[in-house]
Amino acid sequence: MSLQSEYATTAAKRQYGPAELYEPQILERSATMTPPSLHPASLTAQLAGLAAQDERLKPFLAVAVAYESSDRQKSNLAVKQAMHDLEVERQTQPGVDHGATTKKKKTLAMKVRSAIYVVAEDLRSALKKTHVTNISSGEVSALAARAELGIEIVKVDSASPRFENWGKTVEFQPAYTLVVTKIAGVQEIVKLAARTKQRVRVAGFRHTWTELYGRSGGFLLMFLPYASLTALPYRPPPPSFLSELSGITIVDSVKGLRAKDGHSFCKIMAGTTNGQFREWCYAHKTWCIPFNVIMLEVTFGGTNAPICHGAGLSSSTLSDLVVEVEYVDAYGKLRVVNDPEQLRVASGAFGLLGVVISVTLQLDEMAVAELQPVKRLAALAVPPPRGYKIPAPVLALMEENGISTDGQEMEAARADFIRRCEEDYDVEFFWFPYQENAWINTWKKRRMREDDVNLSTLEMIQESLAESIVNSWAFNHLLSPKLQAFTLGMSAMWALPDIPDKKDVIQTYVSEALHFRRGIQNFRVWDMEWEIPIPETSTRSGTRNYEKLRDRPTRLVSSWDAITEIYDNGEDAPVKVALEMRLTGSSEVILAPQRGNKYGTASIEVLTTLPTGEEVWGSFCQKLTDHWTSYTDSNATLLNARPHWAKQWKGLVVHNKPVERYFTEDAYRDAFMEFKVGFNALVGSDEAAKDTLARFADPTIARLVLELRPSLVYMIAPAYHTCARLFFPRRNIHTINVMNPASDTLPSVNIDSPVNNEVDTVWLAFEVAYSPLDTAH
Repeated sequence: MSLQSEYATTAAKRQYGPAELYEPQILERSATMTPPSLHPASLTAQLAGLAAQDERLKPFLAVAVAYESSDRQKSNLAVKQAMHDLEVERQTQPGVDHGATTKKKKTLAMKVRSAIYVVAEDLRSALKKTHVTNISSGEVSALAARAELGIEIVKVDSASPRFENWGKTVEFQPAYTLVVTKIAGVQEIVKLAARTKQRVRVAGFRHTWTELYGRSGGFLLMFLPYASLTALPYRPPPPSFLSELSGITIVDSVKGLRAKDGHSFCKIMAGTTNGQFREWCYAHKTWCIPFNVIMLEVTFGGTNAPICHGAGLSSSTLSDLVVEVEYVDAYGKLRVVNDPEQLRVASGAFGLLGVVISVTLQLDEMAVAELQPVKRLAALAVPPPRGYKIPAPVLALMEENGISTDGQEMEAARADFIRRCEEDYDVEFFWFPYQENAWINTWKKRRMREDDVNLSTLEMIQESLAESIVNSWAFNHLLSPKLQAFTLGMSAMWALPDIPDKKDVIQTYVSEALHFRRGIQNFRVWDMEWEIPIPETSTRSGTRNYEKLRDRPTRLVSSWDAITEIYDNGEDAPVKVALEMRLTGSSEVILAPQRGNKYGTASIEVLTTLPTGEEVWGSFCQKLTDHWTSYTDSNATLLNARPHWAKQWKGLVVHNKPVERYFTEDAYRDAFMEFKVGFNALVGSDEAAKDTLARFADPTIARLVLELRPSLVYMIAPAYHTCARLFFPRRNIHTINVMNPASDTLPSVNIDSPVNNEVDTVWLAFEVAYSPLDTAH
């Protein structure tokens, strides 16, 4: 049966009929005005027009009607029916490839691809000779056969599965992919890696977008079932899955010291998920983590390594909560770090020290969160600065609502914004592309009372509607990029609560409030986030400059600059999911991007769907980076803006420098040296440092922080090096996407970079690809 026929046969069963589907007031409002093309009314009219011509688009219009409806019960039925219809479509149409990107033009790089292939093959052969010993399948199988080690060899089609991260930005081929449930198993694998001179890396849910994983070859370890970590939709481990590497234990003291009043120390095994910890907090109702990332489908080992954070000016990073780290070192021995100074290295070390087994965190007493999220006109959520050139669609919405940039309502909104930032415990602002309203989620917490012991779990906001839409064939093939963004935005705003009346405030435990959205795991996104220091005001010493903050990095989730760029790129719709802004504090962790931000940090984030395409997304991220790294303090000194380590930053240019050079020369110049000194002191000797990096280092951090340079390419192939320089004179680098020695992927060289003179060079691509981690022995 065709999809069209399927819709025809199910039309009579729908809860929404034709009269309700094409709600007159929506079309009348659009017909009586000439709003900007990206005004919500204009986009709704476009969607209605398309749905009138194609039945497959009616579920999306139903979402628009549901969002406009004041009858929640009716809108719930309409959305449920829309989701049913999208599921019917999904079963009758080919699957959507969310790894697809836009086709690239034929460039000079493609023309010399065959020549590069010859070079790469020769280099690959030479590199293979540097491995003294290959991994014996018999040795690995022998370890897996020992039940006390808890090692499972993962195979797909009789081979180790190819690694691919959640956002489909990183892939490589491990020699062995292993699920490990015993600490002894981790130790034995590391000992085998030491004997055979192989690398060991750990991957959980794979939510890091940049190349902080490993490379082809070696061992890839996981602490949860392979299907739970990789398959969508997410399914938790079965009850039969038992592991030493997952669990939560309150400890009396660390290094002989007890926690301060109102706090407790809690040892959390690295494979423990946020979901498991949330359930533990709810069951005990005594302790909670003071802040956290939103997602439940992450492990504590995974959020600790790249220095993740929560929200609120009183918060820092998750690594700042660490009072002890337990890990397996390069020789397979268990090590413990609990010295406060050494923890500034070990609590955010990207897995360089070894395989982290557990982290012990300082928890807070359980408290109650009083939630009163509201939907507010975007211009009032994070008010624009005086004199800012507001995008035309936003201006039109302000005029329709009688809002002026210098009126009393705007001034009240500015005061409310500052009050929320200064007084509320958790501070988050969201804007979904082309929507009239923003969503403000800031809240206070209070101490537990006797009558709080039976508070129910928070009814979490499910992302199932967005998941249904994103995975729809019609959404990806029949809607323009801007209508895709608009439809996704409506679905998000429909699902989010709006509680304007204080008497309706939601009271729940802090551990529940921190994870107010569910199901984010089930549709993949691309994500760029920058941490921008909040400057000090020039008129009142020791206070935050919110006007400066609004002048640039903030706007509701990203900044007015981000909103403007989104509207300016309307047809391409580079951001299809959300703009988000969280305010956080500073950090003491050496490599934290929040470190040194005395007055706090604006964490600004943009997310989109994978079919947006690399060229559209990459160009937009560069434009935002240009904005977000241009802000200055009251002395005209550039603020030290730095990206989130785990998000997308590779290939960006900052102040006319490749981003990695910006890191080493500006953003982390002193921090990298400080980390290197601390790292060497922690491992104990030059030989131990060499062995540790040979075993655990990922190429990116090793290259950036520890200055490991790939001299091999010069030693074994000087002629190729010279040839590559003749192909492309060395200039600043825009993007580098290179081949790993053991993979089948050829170097991709971006000759047609949109940034003038910011082009890749083949020789530097090889330089980055062939790090000396393979030749440390």
